[in-house]
Amino acid sequence: MKKRHYLWCLAIVGIIGFSFYLLKSSQVFPSASIEIKLSKTQVTQRAEEWAKKLGYSEILPIHSTTFAYDDDGKTFLEYELGSTQANALMKQTIPIWYWTTRFCKPLKQEEFGCWLSPDGHLTAFDRSLENDRELPTVKHDQALTMAQDFVTREAQSSLDGYKLIEQATVEQPHRTDHNFTWEDTVHEWHGAKLRTHVYISGNQVTGYNHYLHVPDVWSRKFGKLRSYNDALADAASIFYVALNTGSFFIFIWAFANNLIRWRFALIVAVVYAVLNTLESLNGLPSQWHSYDTSMPQHGFQLNLAMGIFTGAVQTFVQTFILTAAAESIYRRSFPEKMALEKVLTTIGLRTRTTLNGIVSGTSAFGTHLGWIVLFYLAGRPLGLWCPLEVQNEESLSSYFPFFSALNVGFNASLTEEFTYRVIGLIGFQRLVKNFWVANLLQAAAWAFMHSNYPQEPPYARGVELTVVGFFYGTILRYFGVFPCIFSHNLIDTFLGLEPLFASSIPTMRLSAFLALTPFLALAAGSLILRAKRGEFTDEDSISNKALTPVELPPAVVVAEELAPRTYQYKPMKRPLRLILACMATIFTAIQFLYYVPAIGQSALLTIPRESAIARAKQYLEANDVHLDGYSYSASLVKGLDDSEMQYVFEKAPKRLYELSEIPERPLIWRIRFFKHLVQKEYLVLVDSRGKVLSLGLTEPDDEPGANLTQKEAQEKIEAFLNKEHREIVPFTLAAEPREEKKEARTDYTVQFDVPKYKVGEAEYKLTSECIGDRVSGYDHNWILPDKWKFDRDKKYLREEICKVLVYFVYFVFAVALIWWAKGVLRSQAIPWKPAIAIGVVIGIFNMIETVNGLPDLFTEYDTKMPLVSFFVAEGVRTFASATSTIAMYAAIAAFGLGALRLLMPSTSVASVLRTTFLPAGPEEKSVSLNIWLDATIIGFVIGLGQRVLWIALGLVRSHISPTISMAPLEVLCGLVNIFNPSVSTVLDAVTRGMTLVFASAICIGIYFKYLRTARNYFIFALVVSFIFPSPDRYWQDYLIDVVNYLVTFAIIYFLVSKLARENLLAYFLAGFITTIVGSMRVLMKHAAGLYFDDLVFLTALMMSPVMYVIFKRTNRPRFLGGKPKPAAQAKNQALSDLGSF
Repeated sequence: MKKRHYLWCLAIVGIIGFSFYLLKSSQVFPSASIEIKLSKTQVTQRAEEWAKKLGYSEILPIHSTTFAYDDDGKTFLEYELGSTQANALMKQTIPIWYWTTRFCKPLKQEEFGCWLSPDGHLTAFDRSLENDRELPTVKHDQALTMAQDFVTREAQSSLDGYKLIEQATVEQPHRTDHNFTWEDTVHEWHGAKLRTHVYISGNQVTGYNHYLHVPDVWSRKFGKLRSYNDALADAASIFYVALNTGSFFIFIWAFANNLIRWRFALIVAVVYAVLNTLESLNGLPSQWHSYDTSMPQHGFQLNLAMGIFTGAVQTFVQTFILTAAAESIYRRSFPEKMALEKVLTTIGLRTRTTLNGIVSGTSAFGTHLGWIVLFYLAGRPLGLWCPLEVQNEESLSSYFPFFSALNVGFNASLTEEFTYRVIGLIGFQRLVKNFWVANLLQAAAWAFMHSNYPQEPPYARGVELTVVGFFYGTILRYFGVFPCIFSHNLIDTFLGLEPLFASSIPTMRLSAFLALTPFLALAAGSLILRAKRGEFTDEDSISNKALTPVELPPAVVVAEELAPRTYQYKPMKRPLRLILACMATIFTAIQFLYYVPAIGQSALLTIPRESAIARAKQYLEANDVHLDGYSYSASLVKGLDDSEMQYVFEKAPKRLYELSEIPERPLIWRIRFFKHLVQKEYLVLVDSRGKVLSLGLTEPDDEPGANLTQKEAQEKIEAFLNKEHREIVPFTLAAEPREEKKEARTDYTVQFDVPKYKVGEAEYKLTSECIGDRVSGYDHNWILPDKWKFDRDKKYLREEICKVLVYFVYFVFAVALIWWAKGVLRSQAIPWKPAIAIGVVIGIFNMIETVNGLPDLFTEYDTKMPLVSFFVAEGVRTFASATSTIAMYAAIAAFGLGALRLLMPSTSVASVLRTTFLPAGPEEKSVSLNIWLDATIIGFVIGLGQRVLWIALGLVRSHISPTISMAPLEVLCGLVNIFNPSVSTVLDAVTRGMTLVFASAICIGIYFKYLRTARNYFIFALVVSFIFPSPDRYWQDYLIDVVNYLVTFAIIYFLVSKLARENLLAYFLAGFITTIVGSMRVLMKHAAGLYFDDLVFLTALMMSPVMYVIFKRTNRPRFLGGKPKPAAQAKNQALSDLGSF
């Protein structure tokens, strides 16, 4: 079909589609009926009245008001009852829509939140008080009367037909709190019922909520349905990750070959960064709604400003890379199309191509709208379902809602069209060699990325948008990518503006047209310019192929072309080797013989995973629990809470180590027994020595069970505690048990105090449940005073300013790195194939690590998710992680290798590696031996020396810092929760060693570009060392961190300038050895008996460079090609070598 005929067909179909949308859209997508009777200002005033009435009396508090809705309740009603009945109920009976207003003051914990219905009726409120606030106490019966009076008199609601289903008493340090929940027994909607909750702190009502309780069974059912949507979206995201990674490498390729149209890419990136900044400012009301009151107001404003700046920079970089990459391959793949940089110029707007693009883009917009309505209208008899549209202008909490819609359109259109319609289409076409197949593939990849929208069946959205994506690809073939961007932008903006168009307020409807101004102005500008100046006909002069080709810069003369085969290495002198060897020996002894005193340092793991699982099964069988069909997952977790230990450290330091062992447990095995798609599951906790701590039971709300009395439930739990936990005897009842009536059973939650473990004002409390007639759980912790926690969490303005300063330094570093990288790219010094190969190898390491971590796979598995969805999600996550790892390490290797080629003009990386690992003649073998000897000594000194520094500073910190020192139990858990810690350690060690080689080369390259002298380096080190730790709260920690930075900078300088120099193996071994030693220290301290084989293997691996050097020195004549020494002479030589080493 000719382009002209195709354009006419598009225009006709577009007009029909838009008309069809206007006529039928309300039938397919009925909008939610919300009658807003109060403006945002009126709502804020009414909320302020409620705040004062309910006891919140702060003067001039910060306040913010937004509009929101109960998404779970809304979805349940429209899914179960249909849109018409759901709309009626949400309008009159069930509280779904609400305004929420928050009042707070900086650096004060008390705050007030108020939820009002669209007509101004109180739906909920929450006055947040510290748990250690002193208030008069009332009895439970008096509290119940207060709660009933509040519901009927203040909230003007009714409890007629409501049943009290839950009540509890909570003992606070200086008062007693009560809470009550009633449920409507008269009205029911497919299992959902209205509930009313009241919370009383001391003698004041501080919480109220009137809401729709959605049945747990339905939540699981709908969650299962949604999981299929997420699985499809996850599967499609594989292509998104691949295309984004590809765009980065396309950018690098285009940059290196001088193919980037800098002016165009920079202008687009700046425009989008400005839009992002304006949208961030536009959304400030929502930002203030999440203000953390532990931060000073000016500090929060500073953080907001930094967040806005960071977002703008991130948007600029991402948009620049994507635009530059997409435009470069678009220009090469579609040479006959108009150049994108010419479309919006005065010449471009006068061309027929641009006018056709505007017409085809507008027509595609109408066609797209019509197709959406037709798809769901025709699919409704087949079971297609989508939720109600929330069409009301007040649901948008920004200052200018129309701008938010415009920003969404601009961002989505450019990102998705460049990613899929340009990079994806071109990539797939090169792969399958057919445009139409490639077009279908990119359309499906784009479409099913949107499958996580709540349409049912889960593939509905993907099928709908596959047609749209294919249609857009066809438009690109005829008219270029500009009309695709135009149409995509217009439709996303229009759909975002629908609430404003539907508004009854004239100013809101008028504001919606402001967002359409850019599109109308573009069309009008094209027509006016054509009318005034005439049509520009020489379109070949502004096409992609007409852009002036740029000559590639001459490549640098790479070292391999000039360097000799043999690497001319200058070894260290014997006295220096001897001194360093002694230091390495001392450092090794310190590493394995001394541990800094820390909480949890004495924890021992004495039972492996299999034994813990066996103990758990035995315990369940002894309690008459049958595990037929159940799967299990076991993971080791840290049992100590850092905040609790910090509090004990401050209030009772002499009891700290004792309390961290009993009643607390440093290490705990969590063994979970579950079935997929079944809510009932068991959780058994076993300590590190094999003692079973508790059995946790998760039961569905409708599971039948016993209806014990409060006394019977309490006696059952007390019997369990007396039998299983003698260490906490004696204990006393902390408060009246919490009673919760289920459909066919009664559950209780009982809390006890353990007076002998009380620390300061923190009571030590035990909490267990009685679910039916089964005891469940054993939660134990100190109830820390809120005032202490809030004071500890407070941020000070100095800290926030210092964070900004550190951020600024990082930003300067990033700019300097990019500028240096530009020079390396332009030099043509990067060997891409080896760099990509290194990235792929480390990506394979990443996947091996994933397989090694399979024992921990089901730890966080949600049983309402089908296994297919779960495995798809995990597979996609693995793919995304491996892909990003490949990209990151390929880039590091690329610039590292490029830096090495530029830094070593008299030799080459290949000759260094060849001499080190594959020496040919006696001369090379002698050099290789010296390289290995020096690298081994340096690797041990630097790798272990850095760790000795951490030990020394840790020792100082444990004596002078106000912050508690905790043992690295998380590291132990990470090593235990995998199949084989040796495999993980080796892969990490190789990765870190290679990273250190390339990172060192990059840093040296930056040094020679910007610093150049030792004096400048140490001035830089001083500045960084004093700035980076500056956000530390305590001066003791700051001084320790400054020393750490200064010594680390000195070590780096000594390593590079005096020791390793061009010995690449030394850098690798430094990273390799420090990683292995780190894992060995943890395993030796906490689990030596269980991981003896791993420790032997890791020790042998750590010492393998030493053994290799000794072996080569012992067999030196044979190694160099001469006759072997006699045995006695060889033995004497080996002993001599050991002494000198």
